[in-house]
Amino acid sequence: MVLKRTSIAEWGGASTAGKGILSTGSKLIENGQYSFPSRFEQATGTNPEELIAAAFAGCYSMALSFILDMDAIKSEIIRTEATLSMEVGPGNVEITGVHLQVTGAVPGIDQALFYTYAEKARTSCAVSRILRIPISLEAVLR
Repeated sequence: MVLKRTSIAEWGGASTAGKGILSTGSKLIENGQYSFPSRFEQATGTNPEELIAAAFAGCYSMALSFILDMDAIKSEIIRTEATLSMEVGPGNVEITGVHLQVTGAVPGIDQALFYTYAEKARTSCAVSRILRIPISLEAVLR
């Protein structure tokens, strides 16, 4: 089975003064605003890196839940915050890493076992497999 997911980005104008919109095929994001200031400063709007971090956090939380389920361990909640780091230099933007901070309520396991499952999810999540950057992990069992 092959699934396809589509998003559309439009950009108009010069690089620093231009503006763009992003839409997802699901229409959850429709005409989401992005710009140079929302990407490289703190202006209102989204940016590609924020969307990568959101995709990674969502993928990772699901992957960890699925891995726990495979061993008949039921999680109550898995919460993942993905923080993407990037370096911006003259004419160059480079994503340098992502830090995952996961908190889980998982009855019946201890912190060490939770970390083992969290690490397995870090390397098996579909988004982590496409990123060729360092991915650090912090896992806390509630």
